[in-house]
Amino acid sequence: KITYSMYVPFFKREHYKASLILERKTAYCVQKAVLLTTFLRSAGIPSVLIFADIINHKSPDNVYELMGTNYFTYHGYTGAYINNRWIKLTPSFDKKMCEKTGYPTVEFVKPENAVFPPTDKDGNKFIEYVKDHGAYIDLPIDEIIGSWEEYYTKERIDTWKEFFKNFPS
Repeated sequence: KITYSMYVPFFKREHYKASLILERKTAYCVQKAVLLTTFLRSAGIPSVLIFADIINHKSPDNVYELMGTNYFTYHGYTGAYINNRWIKLTPSFDKKMCEKTGYPTVEFVKPENAVFPPTDKDGNKFIEYVKDHGAYIDLPIDEIIGSWEEYYTKERIDTWKEFFKNFPS
């Protein structure tokens, strides 16, 4: 029920607080991974935040224009320890968005990895996992913002910060 949006505040630790994400009802991948990890931990399921760089081969033009690339550094998802093994769960794109864009949905059906597939339903390239940054117990906000500044430029990140500075958390 939490919709996906890249147009949310992102640069303060408080922007990743689970209760605020629930209240806002919209978030981008890292925030949604924080929320899922929080839910799992509250249910007694060991879980971590996982980060990887990905290429979205189906990025819409407006996203490419915003970011200057289809390369997403520090895409966030969740690792959960279920049935005596770690599995990966990607909560990013909501079902309604997938239906609108033609993106494949990622569904947790059984205790198997539920991550973005490499191709869409027509066999076209979709998500390519490029670099694994590993698993984290806590949100590495400084690493994430630093990587964004490196890949998207500090000027672009400063512009995004300026845009969101007066938004409620």
